[in-house]
Amino acid sequence: KPPHALQQRGARQPHMQYNGLTNKPKPPRTVQLWEERQQQMQTIKKKKEERKSQQLAKQAAEETELLRRLGLPESHREKEPEVALTHEQRYIFRRVMEGESLFFTGCAGTGKSYLLRHLARHLITKHPRGVYITAPTGLAANNIGGTTLHYWAGIGVGARTVAEMRKRAT
Repeated sequence: KPPHALQQRGARQPHMQYNGLTNKPKPPRTVQLWEERQQQMQTIKKKKEERKSQQLAKQAAEETELLRRLGLPESHREKEPEVALTHEQRYIFRRVMEGESLFFTGCAGTGKSYLLRHLARHLITKHPRGVYITAPTGLAANNIGGTTLHYWAGIGVGARTVAEMRKRAT
């Protein structure tokens, strides 16, 4: 019979090795070496990624500790690109930096939160222990990198009685 007929019937090819238990062909040694090298490379890559993750975690922990010592929330770690303030924002910025207490409002997307974060960065630099960033709701507080007024004041979710809160405040 021709050689290809033997191969079709499942005859063993001379260049393949066979596993004695399953009678399945084993890949040639060069393929085994290649697969071993691929596994080694994956192991090396994983170790490099783990080292990088550990370095980043250590750096983040150091930054968090520094922010904690300065009394700043962790969200201040995020850098915001410097964008020029509008005329109205500069006006508010100057008045606040001069010590005036004021209220500002505006429609969505007008830059209120951006201005507040900008003000907070400058005020915290000027007065590291005397600036607390608060907002009335958790969503607003998260957006500006602060806490809720209730959390800052020690009220929490308001589970205590008025007498308990008054006693705690004095």
